[in-house]
Amino acid sequence: IECPNKKISWSGAAGYSNKEEKTKIKINQPVLIASNTKTFVASTILRLAEEKKLLLTATIDNYLSEKTKSLLKNSGYNIRYIKIAHLLSHTSGINNYADSPEFKENIQLNPNYKWSRDEQIELAILKMNKIGNAGEKYSYSDTNYLLLSEIIEKVTNLKYYAAIRKLID
Repeated sequence: IECPNKKISWSGAAGYSNKEEKTKIKINQPVLIASNTKTFVASTILRLAEEKKLLLTATIDNYLSEKTKSLLKNSGYNIRYIKIAHLLSHTSGINNYADSPEFKENIQLNPNYKWSRDEQIELAILKMNKIGNAGEKYSYSDTNYLLLSEIIEKVTNLKYYAAIRKLID
Protein backbone atom coordinates (compact mmCIF):
# COMPACT_ATOMS: atom_id res chain seq x y z
CA ILE A 1 0.00 0.00 0.00
CA GLU A 2 1.43 3.33 -1.04
CA CYS A 3 -0.04 6.69 -0.07
CA PRO A 4 2.74 9.29 -0.25
CA ASN A 5 0.45 12.18 0.75
CA LYS A 6 -0.19 10.47 4.06
CA LYS A 7 3.37 9.10 4.39
CA ILE A 8 2.13 5.50 4.25
CA SER A 9 4.18 2.71 2.70
CA TRP A 10 3.32 -0.83 3.76
CA SER A 11 3.88 -4.30 2.38
CA GLY A 12 2.40 -7.51 3.66
CA ALA A 13 1.10 -10.86 2.49
CA ALA A 14 -1.15 -13.50 3.98
CA GLY A 15 -2.49 -16.72 2.56
CA TYR A 16 -1.34 -19.16 -0.07
CA SER A 17 -0.36 -18.85 -3.69
CA ASN A 18 -1.18 -22.56 -3.98
CA LYS A 19 -3.72 -23.88 -1.47
CA GLU A 20 -3.15 -27.55 -2.31
CA GLU A 21 0.61 -27.39 -1.76
CA LYS A 22 0.29 -24.84 1.07
CA THR A 23 2.80 -22.55 -0.66
CA LYS A 24 2.72 -19.23 1.18
CA ILE A 25 2.28 -16.09 -0.87
CA LYS A 26 5.29 -13.75 -0.94
CA ILE A 27 5.17 -9.97 -0.50
CA ASN A 28 6.40 -9.16 -4.02
CA GLN A 29 4.50 -11.94 -5.79
CA PRO A 30 2.29 -10.70 -8.65
CA VAL A 31 -1.40 -11.27 -8.03
CA LEU A 32 -4.56 -10.56 -9.97
CA ILE A 33 -6.16 -7.52 -8.36
CA ALA A 34 -8.36 -6.22 -11.19
CA SER A 35 -11.64 -6.38 -9.29
CA ASN A 36 -10.16 -4.67 -6.25
CA THR A 37 -9.19 -1.68 -8.37
CA LYS A 38 -12.56 -1.31 -10.10
CA THR A 39 -13.92 0.79 -7.24
CA PHE A 40 -11.04 3.25 -7.62
CA VAL A 41 -11.34 3.40 -11.41
CA ALA A 42 -15.11 3.93 -11.22
CA SER A 43 -14.72 6.60 -8.52
CA THR A 44 -12.18 8.43 -10.67
CA ILE A 45 -14.46 8.33 -13.72
CA LEU A 46 -17.33 9.65 -11.58
CA ARG A 47 -15.09 12.41 -10.21
CA LEU A 48 -14.13 13.40 -13.79
CA ALA A 49 -17.83 13.51 -14.66
CA GLU A 50 -18.51 15.58 -11.54
CA GLU A 51 -15.78 18.00 -12.65
CA LYS A 52 -17.41 18.12 -16.11
CA LYS A 53 -14.29 16.71 -17.80
CA LEU A 54 -16.35 13.92 -19.37
CA LEU A 55 -19.95 12.78 -19.66
CA LEU A 56 -21.01 9.28 -18.67
CA THR A 57 -23.30 9.33 -21.71
CA ALA A 58 -20.39 10.19 -24.04
CA THR A 59 -19.29 7.55 -26.50
CA ILE A 60 -15.82 6.09 -26.11
CA ASP A 61 -14.62 6.97 -29.62
CA ASN A 62 -13.19 10.34 -28.51
CA TYR A 63 -11.41 8.94 -25.46
CA LEU A 64 -9.42 5.92 -26.62
CA SER A 65 -6.01 5.65 -28.27
CA GLU A 66 -5.90 5.21 -32.03
CA LYS A 67 -4.56 1.68 -31.50
CA THR A 68 -7.47 0.66 -29.28
CA LYS A 69 -10.03 2.34 -31.54
CA SER A 70 -8.64 0.47 -34.56
CA LEU A 71 -8.72 -2.86 -32.72
CA LEU A 72 -12.34 -2.35 -31.73
CA LYS A 73 -13.48 -1.11 -35.15
CA ASN A 74 -11.66 -3.87 -37.04
CA SER A 75 -13.32 -6.46 -34.79
CA GLY A 76 -16.84 -5.25 -35.49
CA TYR A 77 -17.46 -2.94 -32.54
CA ASN A 78 -19.23 0.32 -33.26
CA ILE A 79 -17.46 2.60 -30.80
CA ARG A 80 -19.81 5.48 -31.62
CA TYR A 81 -22.50 3.55 -29.69
CA ILE A 82 -20.49 2.31 -26.72
CA LYS A 83 -20.77 4.83 -23.91
CA ILE A 84 -18.62 5.34 -20.84
CA ALA A 85 -21.65 4.26 -18.78
CA HIS A 86 -21.68 0.94 -20.68
CA LEU A 87 -18.09 0.28 -19.61
CA LEU A 88 -18.89 1.14 -15.99
CA SER A 89 -21.95 -1.13 -15.93
CA HIS A 90 -20.48 -4.07 -17.88
CA THR A 91 -22.95 -3.63 -20.73
CA SER A 92 -20.50 -2.65 -23.49
CA GLY A 93 -20.66 -5.95 -25.37
CA ILE A 94 -16.88 -6.36 -25.00
CA ASN A 95 -15.71 -9.71 -23.71
CA ASN A 96 -13.63 -10.35 -20.59
CA TYR A 97 -9.98 -11.09 -21.46
CA ALA A 98 -9.71 -13.10 -18.23
CA ASP A 99 -12.15 -15.65 -19.68
CA SER A 100 -10.00 -16.32 -22.76
CA PRO A 101 -8.33 -19.74 -22.95
CA GLU A 102 -5.03 -18.06 -23.86
CA PHE A 103 -5.07 -15.95 -20.70
CA LYS A 104 -5.94 -18.90 -18.46
CA GLU A 105 -3.27 -21.08 -20.06
CA ASN A 106 -0.60 -18.40 -19.80
CA ILE A 107 -1.44 -17.75 -16.14
CA GLN A 108 -0.83 -21.45 -15.43
CA LEU A 109 2.37 -21.68 -17.49
CA ASN A 110 3.89 -18.36 -16.47
CA PRO A 111 2.23 -17.04 -13.29
CA ASN A 112 4.84 -14.27 -12.83
CA TYR A 113 4.26 -12.75 -16.26
CA LYS A 114 3.27 -9.10 -16.07
CA TRP A 115 0.54 -8.45 -18.61
CA SER A 116 0.27 -5.05 -20.25
CA ARG A 117 -3.06 -3.34 -20.68
CA ASP A 118 -2.66 -3.54 -24.46
CA GLU A 119 -2.05 -7.29 -24.34
CA GLN A 120 -5.17 -7.84 -22.26
CA ILE A 121 -7.32 -5.63 -24.48
CA GLU A 122 -6.00 -7.45 -27.56
CA LEU A 123 -6.91 -10.82 -26.03
CA ALA A 124 -10.49 -9.71 -25.44
CA ILE A 125 -10.93 -8.08 -28.83
CA LEU A 126 -8.90 -10.27 -31.19
CA LYS A 127 -9.25 -13.70 -29.59
CA MET A 128 -12.82 -13.63 -28.32
CA ASN A 129 -16.21 -13.09 -29.87
CA LYS A 130 -18.23 -9.95 -29.31
CA ILE A 131 -20.90 -10.50 -26.65
CA GLY A 132 -23.43 -8.25 -28.35
CA ASN A 133 -24.17 -4.61 -28.95
CA ALA A 134 -23.76 -1.98 -26.28
CA GLY A 135 -26.61 -1.92 -23.80
CA GLU A 136 -28.08 -5.29 -24.82
CA LYS A 137 -26.67 -7.53 -22.12
CA TYR A 138 -24.82 -7.45 -18.81
CA SER A 139 -21.58 -9.40 -18.87
CA TYR A 140 -18.86 -8.88 -16.28
CA SER A 141 -15.69 -7.79 -18.06
CA ASP A 142 -12.34 -6.66 -16.71
CA THR A 143 -11.69 -5.33 -20.22
CA ASN A 144 -14.24 -2.57 -19.63
CA TYR A 145 -12.16 -1.25 -16.75
CA LEU A 146 -8.94 -1.43 -18.74
CA LEU A 147 -10.64 0.80 -21.30
CA LEU A 148 -11.78 3.12 -18.50
CA SER A 149 -8.17 3.39 -17.30
CA GLU A 150 -7.20 4.45 -20.82
CA ILE A 151 -9.98 7.06 -20.76
CA ILE A 152 -8.73 8.39 -17.42
CA GLU A 153 -5.27 8.81 -18.91
CA LYS A 154 -6.59 10.61 -21.99
CA VAL A 155 -8.70 13.05 -19.96
CA THR A 156 -6.14 13.79 -17.24
CA ASN A 157 -2.84 13.42 -19.14
CA LEU A 158 -1.65 11.35 -16.18
CA LYS A 159 -1.07 7.64 -15.72
CA TYR A 160 -4.36 6.26 -14.43
CA TYR A 161 -2.91 5.35 -11.03
CA ALA A 162 -1.58 8.91 -10.60
CA ALA A 163 -4.97 10.31 -11.62
CA ILE A 164 -6.71 8.05 -9.10
CA ARG A 165 -4.39 9.24 -6.37
CA LYS A 166 -4.90 12.88 -7.33
CA LEU A 167 -8.67 12.79 -7.80
CA ILE A 168 -9.86 10.58 -4.95
CA ASP A 169 -7.17 11.02 -2.30
